[in-house]
Amino acid sequence: MKTPPFESGSLSVFRWFAALQLAVILPALASRLLDSRDGQEAMLRLLSVSLGTAILLLGYLLWRSLPAKLGKAYLPFGLVIATLGHSLGHFFMLLAPDWESAPLPLTAAWHLILLLFVPLVIVAVHYAYHAVTAYCLGTAMLDIALTLAAVGDLNTNLTPTFAMLAVRTFTFWVVGYSVVWLMNVQRKQRQELAEANQRLALYAATLDQLATQRERNRIARELHDILAHSLSGLAVHLEGIDSLWDVNPQKARSMLGQARAATESGLAETRRALQALRASPLEDLGLALAIADYAQSAAQRAGFQAELHLPEKLQPLPPAIEQDVYRVAQEAIENAARHAKAKTVSVKLIQTSGRLTLTIRDDGRGFDLSTPSTGYGLRGMRERAEMLGGELNITSAIGQGTTAELTYRENV
Repeated sequence: MKTPPFESGSLSVFRWFAALQLAVILPALASRLLDSRDGQEAMLRLLSVSLGTAILLLGYLLWRSLPAKLGKAYLPFGLVIATLGHSLGHFFMLLAPDWESAPLPLTAAWHLILLLFVPLVIVAVHYAYHAVTAYCLGTAMLDIALTLAAVGDLNTNLTPTFAMLAVRTFTFWVVGYSVVWLMNVQRKQRQELAEANQRLALYAATLDQLATQRERNRIARELHDILAHSLSGLAVHLEGIDSLWDVNPQKARSMLGQARAATESGLAETRRALQALRASPLEDLGLALAIADYAQSAAQRAGFQAELHLPEKLQPLPPAIEQDVYRVAQEAIENAARHAKAKTVSVKLIQTSGRLTLTIRDDGRGFDLSTPSTGYGLRGMRERAEMLGGELNITSAIGQGTTAELTYRENV
C-alpha cells in the first residue's frame, strides 16, 4: 500500500504537538507528585493519562512504516488516539474521590480544549465540513457521556463543565469551518496554478514547434533562392552543352566555362547560407553591427553601395525580438541584392522610447505590389513581423525601387 498524501507540514505539526505535550506534562506531573495538598490524586490521574496518551501518540507518529501499512486509516487512527486518550484522562480525573477539591476545577476543561485544538485543525485541513461537525459534536458527546458516567450523582453541579463544553463546541465549529474554507480556497488556487502551468507548458511547446516550423521555412527559402536557382541554371547550361558538343564545340566549351562559374558561385552561396545557419552574429556583434556586417557583405558580393544609418548602441531587446528583426533585415537586403539589381541600398535603424524602426530602401527595378507573389522572400518577412508582434509596410513600383519598413513597439 502506498503512503497516503498529507497536506504540507501537517504530519510534522502533529508530531511536534505530541512532543510538546510531553515537554509540558512531565514537569507538571513531577510537581504534582511532590505536592501533598487535597485534590492532587485527581490531577495526578489526569496528567498520568495525558502523559501516556502523549507517549503513545508520539510513538505512533514516529513509526515510519505505519503510513504505508495503514494507508488512509493512518491519520484517523492518530486523531482517535489524541482525542480519546485525553477525554479518558478527564474521565479518570472525575473518578478520583477528591476531584471536587482539586485546585482550579476548570483547569481540566481548559486543558482538554488546548489538547483537542490541534487534532481539530488537522481534521479541518484534511477533511470536509461534515468531518469538522462530526468531530465537534462527537468530542462533546463523548465528554458529556464520560462525565456523567464518572460522577454518577445527578445532583452534582456540573453546570460550569457543561457550559465550558458548549463554548468549546461552538468555538471549535467556527475555527474548523474557517480552516476548511481557507483550505478549499488554497486547493482551488493550487489547482488553478497547476492548470495554468500546464497551459503554459503547452504554450511553450507550441511556440517551440512554431519556431522550428518557421526555421524550416527559412531554410526552405534559403535552399530555394540558392540551390534551386544554381542547379536550374546549371541544368540549362548542361543541356546547351549537350546539344552543341558535336555541332559547335567552341560554343560548347564556352558554355562549359559558364557552367563551371555558375557552379562555383552556387557553391559559395551555399557555404555562406550554411555558415549563416550555424553562426549567430547577434551573439557576437549585437543587432546593429550584425545588420551592418551583413549589408556590407551583401554589397561586396552583389556590387551595390550600402548606405548605413545605424546607432552605435541600442537599448537591450529580448533575444527572440533581435533575431526576428535581424532576419527581416537579412531578407530585405538579399531581395535587393538578388532581384532588384539595385545600385544603392539604404539601411536605417532607429530606436526611440519603446519603439524600434528598421527601414531598408533600394533604388532597384521595383515590382508591382498588386501582382501576387509566389516567392518565399516577402512571405518570410511578413511571418517574421507577425512573430515579433510588429508591423511591416512594403512600398514599391516598377522602376522606382522598394522600401521595407518594420516597426516594433515594446510592451510597457
